[in-house]
Amino acid sequence: LGPIDTEESFARTLGVKYDLYYDGNGEFLVATGLNAFPVTLIIDNGVIIHQTGRLSAEQLDVYLQELLT
Repeated sequence: LGPIDTEESFARTLGVKYDLYYDGNGEFLVATGLNAFPVTLIIDNGVIIHQTGRLSAEQLDVYLQELLT
């Protein structure tokens, strides 16, 4: 499902360019067993390769650089 308009607008205002996912019925939470927030998932080819909580921009950059190399 796509994010609701308010979330989409807020994210774009902050410069977010990647796709957002809205789990309106909680199906994703149940399937992944997530139960704490905030959560950041690094996904490669449909597989969760790293899961952590809140990230700074610098921390996210490190994860993404590792993924891209």
